[in-house]
Amino acid sequence: MPYTDKEAARAYFRAYHVAHRDARLKYAAEYRRENPKKVAAAKRRCYERIKHDPGFLKKRRSYQVERRKTKREHVKAIEKACYIRNRSKRLAAQKALAKTIERKAREAINGAVQRGRLPRASSFKCSRCGSPAREYHHHQGYARDKWLVALPVCSICHKAIHAEYGTFTSNSI
Repeated sequence: MPYTDKEAARAYFRAYHVAHRDARLKYAAEYRRENPKKVAAAKRRCYERIKHDPGFLKKRRSYQVERRKTKREHVKAIEKACYIRNRSKRLAAQKALAKTIERKAREAINGAVQRGRLPRASSFKCSRCGSPAREYHHHQGYARDKWLVALPVCSICHKAIHAEYGTFTSNSI
C-alpha cells in the first residue's frame, strides 16, 4: 500500500512488525529446526570468509556504510517527491487554517456586537471612502489579541483592501 504520509507509513509498518513479531520468531525457529544443515553451512561459509580474508569485515563495513548513504539519498529523493506531490494538500490545509482564524475573528466581532460591546458597523461611515459602512475590517491582522481591533468599512472598500494588501495585513488602511 503506497503511503504519501511518511509518518503514517512508519506507524503502519511499526505496528505490523510488533503485531507479527511472534509469528516471525516462530517461523525463524521452525526454519532453523527443520534445516539445521543449511543453517550450519551458512554459518560455516561466513566463518571461512572471515578466517581466510582478514579484510572481509572491513569490506563489509564499508559496503554497509555506502549502502546506508545510497539508501539515505534514495529516501531523501522519495521524501522530496512526496513533498512536491503533496504541495497542494499542504496549501489547502494552510488556507483552511487561515479561513478558520478569519472565521473566529468574524465571530468575535459578531459576538461583541450582539453583546453590545461594539456598535454595529452600519452606525459608522466607511473609514476609507465615507459611504455607509457595512462590515468591520481587521486592519491589524487576525491575531487573537487583535480580534476586536477593527475598522468599519463598506463592502467595496473591504474587498479592495484585501485585493490590494492580501488577507493578513497590518497597516492596510
